[in-house]
Amino acid sequence: MNFLDIQLSKTTDAFICLLYKNYLEKRKNGESLSVSRRTGSIDNLMKLLPDWKKEDIEVCCYDLSARGLLGILRADNTVWNSSFTEDGIIYMENRFKNKVSAIIDYLKDIKSFVPFV
Repeated sequence: MNFLDIQLSKTTDAFICLLYKNYLEKRKNGESLSVSRRTGSIDNLMKLLPDWKKEDIEVCCYDLSARGLLGILRADNTVWNSSFTEDGIIYMENRFKNKVSAIIDYLKDIKSFVPFV
């Protein structure tokens, strides 16, 4: 996969950054790779992102899935389960070099575009 070709809207980009920040926090706390990669169901994602609308989270999941960055299982017309793919982790590692502080700085910068970050 050529990661240079991946383009995301500011909202979807903020979403994946928030998921990746959560992934890094899990790893820092000693969670396994498989547990850390899990982003969960729409209900889990809504708990992680309480200021976001359910429909916006779903759209971001579908966009990331279409680009191979997030694996999703759909059921009952929603995201039943989701997790980072290997390509999703590699994409984010190359962007932020595993530094949570870099992600937080980036999210602060895009707050004017995506106010619910």
